[in-house]
Amino acid sequence: MPSWVAQLRFAVFLAIGVALLVGGMRRYDAAQPIAGGRTATGTVVSVSTGQNCGRHGCSAYWVPAIQFTAANGRTFTFAGPESGNPIDTGDQVQVSYDPGNPASARDVSAGGGDSWLLIGFGALATLAGAVFFLLRFSRFQALLMTGSMRRPR
Repeated sequence: MPSWVAQLRFAVFLAIGVALLVGGMRRYDAAQPIAGGRTATGTVVSVSTGQNCGRHGCSAYWVPAIQFTAANGRTFTFAGPESGNPIDTGDQVQVSYDPGNPASARDVSAGGGDSWLLIGFGALATLAGAVFFLLRFSRFQALLMTGSMRRPR
């Protein structure tokens, strides 16, 4: 196999793995309470819908607009996380917000969703890329050890 094919395989698996890991960690982090934040009960006041279309068809998603009242008595509205499950107007959710900036809020009742799935697949793809790299490196090292890579005189 040409060396560029092995390098391309390593790069593709590594890029996919890192992208999935980062996406999964961001999705997980977005569902965690804000450090030092307060909690409140929020209400879904509207829902936007859309479709993600790919090779095997389309799937619907829902994005809620969530409204809550902060401890200072002011009302804030923010976009909740995208969900693959239907969300209804009027649903109650748990909100975590920064008391110094209540406009910075998260829907913590949504949970991490498929974040662990993304992190798992990302770890597997990154591991596969590393294995391809190490196998290629060990073959190169074996060639060096046997002297097969010596230059002709």
